[in-house]
Amino acid sequence: VLDKGEPVQGATVSGFLDGQSANTGADGKASKSVTALLVDSSGPVVTGMMPITMQWGTITDYKAWNTSSSLDYTFTASTIDGGSLTEWLELEKAWSPYHLSSDLIIPQGQTMTVNDGVALRVSEDVTITVEGTFNSGYSTIKSTGNGFWGGLIIGDNAETTASILGTRMEEGSPLLVMQGEADVIVSNARLSRSSSAEPLARITNSASGSMQIMSTDFVDSASHCIEAQGSVSLILQQVVTQSCASNSLWARGLSVSITDFTASEKVDLGGITGTMSGFSGGDLHVNNLDGFMMSDLTLTSINGSDNREIIIDGAIVSGAPAVDLDNTAGSITDLQIDCGGSGVGLTSHHGRASSSLSIADSTISSCTKGIDLHTDGESAAMILTNVDIDSIVAVSSDGNNLVINDGVLNGSLDIQEATANLFDVEPTSMPGNGEVIIWSTHIFDIRLNGASQNADIEITSFLGDTQYFQGSSIQAPIVWKYCLGGDVGPFCDFTSSTIYILASAEGLPSLNQSYEYGFDANEVIQINMIDNQAPSAQIIIPDDGFRVMESLPIEVRAVVSDDLDSNDDLQIVWKATIGQTEMMQLNGEWNNFTDLSAGLYVLTLEVTDSQGLMSSDSLSFEVTLLDSDNDWKNTCNIETWFDQDNSVYCGPDVYDTNDDNDEVPDSLDPWPTDPCASRDTDNDGQPDNLHCPLGVSTWLTEDPDDDGDGIPDVSESAESAEDSTSSPVVIILFVAMFLAAGLFMLRQKKQGVE
Repeated sequence: VLDKGEPVQGATVSGFLDGQSANTGADGKASKSVTALLVDSSGPVVTGMMPITMQWGTITDYKAWNTSSSLDYTFTASTIDGGSLTEWLELEKAWSPYHLSSDLIIPQGQTMTVNDGVALRVSEDVTITVEGTFNSGYSTIKSTGNGFWGGLIIGDNAETTASILGTRMEEGSPLLVMQGEADVIVSNARLSRSSSAEPLARITNSASGSMQIMSTDFVDSASHCIEAQGSVSLILQQVVTQSCASNSLWARGLSVSITDFTASEKVDLGGITGTMSGFSGGDLHVNNLDGFMMSDLTLTSINGSDNREIIIDGAIVSGAPAVDLDNTAGSITDLQIDCGGSGVGLTSHHGRASSSLSIADSTISSCTKGIDLHTDGESAAMILTNVDIDSIVAVSSDGNNLVINDGVLNGSLDIQEATANLFDVEPTSMPGNGEVIIWSTHIFDIRLNGASQNADIEITSFLGDTQYFQGSSIQAPIVWKYCLGGDVGPFCDFTSSTIYILASAEGLPSLNQSYEYGFDANEVIQINMIDNQAPSAQIIIPDDGFRVMESLPIEVRAVVSDDLDSNDDLQIVWKATIGQTEMMQLNGEWNNFTDLSAGLYVLTLEVTDSQGLMSSDSLSFEVTLLDSDNDWKNTCNIETWFDQDNSVYCGPDVYDTNDDNDEVPDSLDPWPTDPCASRDTDNDGQPDNLHCPLGVSTWLTEDPDDDGDGIPDVSESAESAEDSTSSPVVIILFVAMFLAAGLFMLRQKKQGVE
């Protein structure tokens, strides 16, 4: 007999009205107030069926047997025959509890329904096999208390279905098995207590179809809480596991969709496909994954190997080592690791050669070593993008190449036998002997007269390498420091703050200029293109005011250039004009005017580029009348064209009567402008003789036969000399001349006397 206010010590309080339960401690305190049945803790024997009210484990109100008077109470109990159902079996609350003592089969086409409020007790090792339809509501299916029942075994054909809604399944080994084709829904249920190293729920390798488990608790398993494999599509939503002897979830080779999964023990996933979002637990093991998507994880560690592509978007990991991967590629974003003061944040060993493991938008802090890399074979470079690492050693790599984009490296970078390319980030120190290349990323903003301009650019760094880009706003990394490993670490002796850019655009001149760059320079480098300018044109020969005589060539030469075209592509035109009349036109940088008549001229140079822009230069010159003997001097009287000082006719050929000053008038001189020749006896175009003044030469040659009689002059001269002393004619002429002279003198004497 219990007295009011007496603690219920060591008892099990099971829900009578609302299905709740609580275990009391030695002080009798329970977690909540319930209306309950008092059951002996040693077994299922009912020692008293008394509606009582529990408040913190103390009986506050009850109806108990009074041994001085009798009490009547009606007990209802039903039994279910084993075997194969031949008709619909429905368990109703009014006939509860039910007892099943032998195996029950629900064949295809038959249905078993367990209504709300029903308690079904199943004997040890007894199973319920579902090949047709099984439905259960807010009810309890458990053992009779003498051992564990064999569980609900589901699966046979496409028509097999099971709907377990709000059901408490307890004390089975296992409680739920899917071993064939079926569609199973478990919602708002509770599966607890298995034995003999069996899981609470099992999906076998022969199962197919689908299983959806939603808002359900798995508690106190002798093995995995959930064991799943095969070709089933498994959906877990708002599932909680607790007190699992092995893994909270062990899954192999099936398609899963996991949302809001809480695990008290390790989750082991291998070769699965699908997604997992909202995971909270301890250790997560992932192996042989290829594209499995995980997000919103909160856990103590992630371990994995042989993953072709692991995808994690959002993970908070507290512990060290936080992430340990082997032979794994993929992408991890929004990873937050806190080692708590020591240990390794992320380890990646023996990465895959075919693709990289990349980590982006993440933080790793309070670790002895933030990231540890190692490979002894061909491994793709690890890629870090916008990762903030705050550890004594930010990154350590033994043989594994590394690419780091942005972020923060608050710690050392220890690169051994590998190459690290760092973009816009620099560690505090670099003790390793590897090769470290630090790049500075800039935006090259190309403009023309303030407006955006598309162009091709060539960027050459201090190492001599050239990168080619096209566009109007180009983002490009440029080598800023080159650090080569040594015995005590890399030496960054190779560095620069100047780059050279060649920019070109259609219709615009090329721009070749140097710019400042690097971590201390502006991120945006503005390249200001200029419009096409007119060519440069300058006359260098002749001089302004130049004078030249007719018949002489006039050399013209120019210096031209253009910002866009080569000289060969420029149109270069020379014009000689008198007034508005163009007298002659020539082309090219270097040419000669000939046959210009006398007059005052304007020489104009016009240079036009391929865009139609033109520049010009001009000067004046004079072409004077032809003066073959060059005697038109200051002493020449331009009225008489006679030079009294030199006693010669002078001036231009048109006025000078002796153009070559050879004392033979032009009218009698076959060569009026050649002072070397003046007589041609036989008119054969060859002068009788040449008499060139000093310093003058001629193209003429003397005539060997002046009289054209066929006898060379040399021969005729010899004969004349021989006959001159004996010829009678000569003697007579000599006498006649003597007599004539005598007569002349006598006449002169006579006239003087008179």
